[in-house]
Amino acid sequence: MGIMIEYGAVRTVLYGTISCQCPVTPETDQALFTALGRVPPRERREDHPLPLEPFLEAAAQNPVKTPLQLCAEFASFSRDDPREFTLTRGDALRYFSCRYHFDRMLQGLRPLEVHHLPSFLTSHMILPVTPADETTVLYQPARGDRSITFTPVFAPPSIGLSPGKLYGLHFGMILTELSPDQAELVELHLARIPELQSLMREVSRVDFSAFPGSENHFLRVRQRWDLVGHLVAP
Repeated sequence: MGIMIEYGAVRTVLYGTISCQCPVTPETDQALFTALGRVPPRERREDHPLPLEPFLEAAAQNPVKTPLQLCAEFASFSRDDPREFTLTRGDALRYFSCRYHFDRMLQGLRPLEVHHLPSFLTSHMILPVTPADETTVLYQPARGDRSITFTPVFAPPSIGLSPGKLYGLHFGMILTELSPDQAELVELHLARIPELQSLMREVSRVDFSAFPGSENHFLRVRQRWDLVGHLVAP
């Protein structure tokens, strides 16, 4: 069988790639989203397993490891046989919400480019959010009565934003809709990072149209999506 990946997992990770500042070339973006677009409509169920190899082949052209390759490595750590398993959407959510991801962000920090560390690191973790309007979402930490406002955020047309639903936000982009159980999974892993919890207390609002060190990050994400989004249009 080899290594498989659920459709919902690979879509979540590739959407996360679009949102982040990791060094992934436009050519690699095209190759990854072309591979995603080739998935037949009948196989585009969240839990449908797909061979991981075509996506790894697309990622291999990048000069450094992509989030997809790092997520696959991360998932393999918890498997008895790292040669044969299925990477689930739960794996993808854990990858974006656990200390492994947080520590990688710390290692890659560029002090001269990060003007507000709490906003930067908080935004780089996946957070369960609820919509306030079409471009604004709120994160209500599991502990405490405060909230963090993120605006404007980009939601892929296939996901959108609906009142009363939960979504996973990563650096200004909605990656996936979350069930209450999935939101709790994310919160449990975020809570295991005490440094992050301290940083979050210093953040009340993040404006991605004027994100410190990134200029108009919302526009950057939108432009990056416009180059590849049509490849996975429903």
